[in-house]
This record gives sequence, C-alpha cells and structure tokens, in this order.
Amino acid sequence: MSFTVVLIVSGVVSLIGTLSNSISLSYFVQAVKKSFSSNLFILLNSFDLLVGISMLLCVVFLYCQGSSCGYERFPFRASYALHDLAIETTAYATCLLGVVRVISVCLPFYHINKMAVLVATSVFLCSEIFRFLFRFYIFYGN
Repeated sequence: MSFTVVLIVSGVVSLIGTLSNSISLSYFVQAVKKSFSSNLFILLNSFDLLVGISMLLCVVFLYCQGSSCGYERFPFRASYALHDLAIETTAYATCLLGVVRVISVCLPFYHINKMAVLVATSVFLCSEIFRFLFRFYIFYGN
C-alpha cells in the first residue's frame, strides 16, 4: 500500500473522529443533568477529540509541501508528541470509565468516592504532562 494512501486514510479517519467526538462532547456538555458518569464521558470525549486533532495535525504537517514540513521539522514533532500524550490520556479515561461502570454494576449500592477519582486523575494528568514535556525536550526538541 502506498504511503500517500495511508496518509489520506489516516486524515479521513481522524477528521471523522474529530467531528463525531465534537458532536458527542457538545451533547454531554449541554446535558441538563450533570452526573459523575457524564463528567467522565466529557473527560473521555475531550481526550478523544485531542487524539483526532493531533492526528490530523500529524498528517497535515507530514503531507504538506514546504520548508516546515516532514518528519524532521518542529511542527510534525510537536504534533506527534501531542498525539502520543493524547493516546495515553484517552486510554486512562477509557479504563477509568470502565472501572467505574463495573463497580456501579457489580456493587450497585457502593458509593464511589469522587474526590479519590479526581485526585487520581489529577496526579495522572500531572505526571503525563511532565512526561510529555520531558519526552518532547529529550526526543523532539533537538
């Protein structure tokens, strides 16, 4: 398969993912009743939207013509590092949503400590941002 075909398919898939996640995100943000699960869906949709946008940027910066395009240029490296961060955070949000759903189905009267989930998510996001900056400086910043 040609490299150009892979780039075009990746661009189309990321564009469709960006559009569908933005529609889903707007639904959950405008929801009348805000619940813990809707807030988790907002978190997941935000990270999924970031995946789509960052992949679209990777394709654009790789496929475009000019002096700032290609693997070795800063815009592609920055968008690729952002895509890497987005993939890791969306995986975390998916696992978090799955664990919360399993607990609420298997133990319906168990009260999930929302503050513990918030602290765990905050610690994870801080560590991922630190890893992103470190990885970008070491691998992509030269």
